[in-house]
Amino acid sequence: MVLTEYEFTSGVAHQAVKKSKHEVMNRELWNNTEYVKMREYISNRKFVHVIEELQGLVVSRLMELDKMNLAGSGM
Repeated sequence: MVLTEYEFTSGVAHQAVKKSKHEVMNRELWNNTEYVKMREYISNRKFVHVIEELQGLVVSRLMELDKMNLAGSGM
């Protein structure tokens, strides 16, 4: 594929403008407290889900041990 000088420069300029707009939008969003809270929630969501699943497994195991009267035996 052969690009003319105009096609190459217009493509580079388009990418620069696109990147610049994206950077400006990111800076504006990071000043929005609701956006920052939502980003923190999303990043912590997976961790919280895993902890809740682990908590459910621990409770299930404790209930099984209680049924066998072994809850305080360390097993």
